[in-house]
Amino acid sequence: MVIREVVRRFVGVSRMRRLVLALTVILATEPVKADFGDGIPAFERGDYQAAYEIWRPLAEQGDARSQFFVGYFHYEGLGVARDYVEAVKWYGLAAQQGLPEAMGSLGLMYRHGLGVDENDEAAAQMLRLAAEQGVPEAQVFLGEMYLAGEGVEKDDPEAAYWFLRAADQGHPGGQFNLGYMHDLGVGIPEDREKAVVLYRQAAEQGHAEAQASLGVNYELGLGVPKDKVQALMWMSLAVAQGVEHVRFRRTYLARQMTDEDVAEAERLARERLAIYPGLAYPELDD
Repeated sequence: MVIREVVRRFVGVSRMRRLVLALTVILATEPVKADFGDGIPAFERGDYQAAYEIWRPLAEQGDARSQFFVGYFHYEGLGVARDYVEAVKWYGLAAQQGLPEAMGSLGLMYRHGLGVDENDEAAAQMLRLAAEQGVPEAQVFLGEMYLAGEGVEKDDPEAAYWFLRAADQGHPGGQFNLGYMHDLGVGIPEDREKAVVLYRQAAEQGHAEAQASLGVNYELGLGVPKDKVQALMWMSLAVAQGVEHVRFRRTYLARQMTDEDVAEAERLARERLAIYPGLAYPELDD
């Protein structure tokens, strides 16, 4: 996964649309010189330049919400030229005012050296501040840092703790990572039935690696009865999203199945893929 895709996982456009509405809750209690809410209709209809022109003056006046979105627009290149240095600047200003999403976004900029020198220790510090305030994406990334021992001392139980915090909020990354730890007994007791439950929760939300893992568990009967149709369906969904490490396994599995079962798995996969524009059913390799 390229760096830009990794960072986009933190706050994607769909989550941004929810976030921009959530941040309006404090409008009634926090006086500002102009109305942050004026930019919401433009953002909702995808007119990012108009939203930027409304929020940039507010950001310069010190409004943390506007600073965060100005940083995001510079990061994504929405309505303005992409500029990671500017993104870091505005994320930093919002983070200084305690906005947790800005802390998390700044942490990932440090993590991947975007607009600032790469610094895992600073990344972990910022991600922790956001994670402690309940931002699920930050909880997932902080857990991954503990799991890898990057920026912090490796601590598998601590990683599991943060994944659980995110999973309890329904975050697919938290669900998948916690499932993985239960699947292999890393840092927490091995429990493959629980792993399957968590994989399924993440897979149903479109998490590609969770779909791949769930498919393998169905194939091998780990934590769930063997079911080749379900295995092939979930692996197909994962491959459709670019998970290459199960491509050969999927092809090998299909060769062991009847034509009727392969067709049923394809039908089920196509039904699920129909709700995701741009994703197509991956044909089986010869």
